[in-house]
Amino acid sequence: MSHLLPVLKQIQVMRRNGHSVIGMKLIGNGDSTKPEDREKSMRFTLQSGLVDAAVTGFKSTADIA
Repeated sequence: MSHLLPVLKQIQVMRRNGHSVIGMKLIGNGDSTKPEDREKSMRFTLQSGLVDAAVTGFKSTADIA
């Protein structure tokens, strides 16, 4: 989680300056293979109150089945 702190601080600055934020690659650019890890990542991002929209993406159609 410590690697997230600089990112979260920068997003807070952006929000204070009136910028909108789109969360991208919420599940580790497709590297996260466990469904529970994907859900945890998405919940963290969406519940943070720092993003206005989110795009998860996927590597193949099997990822969304």
